[in-house]
Amino acid sequence: MGVPRVMQRHRLTVALACLACLGSCGDASVPDDSDPPLQNEQDPAQRQRPTSRLVAQARKVRGPGFEDSQATQSDSNPLARHFQMRGTARFVPHNPSAKPSLQELEIALAGPQLQRYQLAAGGYKNWFLLGGEGDAWVKTPNDEQLRPFSSEAAILEEDATLRWFILRFPQDLVRDSEEVERTWSSTWEADGLILLREDFERGQLLLKLNESGLPAQIYRALSEGSAEPQLLLEVGDWTLAYAGAEGLRYYPRQWVWHRDDWKVEEVLDQIEDRALYLDVAFRPADAPLSSFQIRRDEDGSSRRIPRDRFALVQRSLHYQERSKAEAETSEGQPVWQLWDGTELRYALEVSDPSEVSDSITIEDQLCLLWSSSRAKDYQQARTRLLEAAKENGLEVSGPLWFNLSVDGLEALLPVRRID
Repeated sequence: MGVPRVMQRHRLTVALACLACLGSCGDASVPDDSDPPLQNEQDPAQRQRPTSRLVAQARKVRGPGFEDSQATQSDSNPLARHFQMRGTARFVPHNPSAKPSLQELEIALAGPQLQRYQLAAGGYKNWFLLGGEGDAWVKTPNDEQLRPFSSEAAILEEDATLRWFILRFPQDLVRDSEEVERTWSSTWEADGLILLREDFERGQLLLKLNESGLPAQIYRALSEGSAEPQLLLEVGDWTLAYAGAEGLRYYPRQWVWHRDDWKVEEVLDQIEDRALYLDVAFRPADAPLSSFQIRRDEDGSSRRIPRDRFALVQRSLHYQERSKAEAETSEGQPVWQLWDGTELRYALEVSDPSEVSDSITIEDQLCLLWSSSRAKDYQQARTRLLEAAKENGLEVSGPLWFNLSVDGLEALLPVRRID
């Protein structure tokens, strides 16, 4: 299966999706400029620590292409690792007098809190979108546009988080501590239930792994002292294959969700694990969105943490160009690093340009934005954003901007649409 190009799917009254699946990228090195903050790699000792029997077994049965493409990569490269799935969903009510309903299913999944769930039957479609924590939207055949769906946000978050965890397994386990990995492995070998961190404020979740070391069931312990945990999700038939350049990668074909009033039997017949979605695929384009979270530390200080986003945005910016030394010694002003392909420059962001004689203003510049609370890999960001611009038919119109004043990654690539 080849690397897909840009695709447009299912236009709503707002633009929902712009999909580009990226392949491997060429050299994207940046001049070192004596000692620039260009890359924050994962600790080699962490990457090379011995894996448990569970992780080794799970990687083996995920297929020959899985370890090279997913399991050995850190989250500093989350782009081009989104999922697109197609199949059917059969809704089976617990009420025996109600008839089951079979619908076509398409899922876009870009993270544990970024999911678009689309159902279609008889010419009618329903969309259920999750754009972040508590940021849920719905559109039914009776709706002219997306509307807030906060009442079901917790269920959608649970669905997306578990789906992301299972599709990547054991990737997130490897990212945890060696002690946690050993505990999971010994519990699996003893045929026990593994306690998950997430509970979504609806009851602790427990994971059961099959004999191959892959997720099989997830249960909810409703309350302390309950006789039996409640079955929430069954996963099976790990034969759905994606033929990547590194080899076959296997995913579960059957998903059965157990809800209060019905169960949903999903059967997937297609999966693509190299998709790339802009965040407008998961929420209305004009809906307000905070770009940062403020994290308070114990000493009373605060840090700006970028939200995980990959988006096409309009950005205005007032700044002063400064030397590296001046930028590094500035206090209170956001510092940006600019890279135009030949040299590094530095800029201080200005809040009030009228008070600064040498300020430069950029107004409503169209930019590709990649921000992440987990990553700070500038070389990878440059590579991915340049290729994303090419795949989306956008022309680069300025240097790449990196915000050096956030705890994470915020990268902006100025672009313009090609007529």
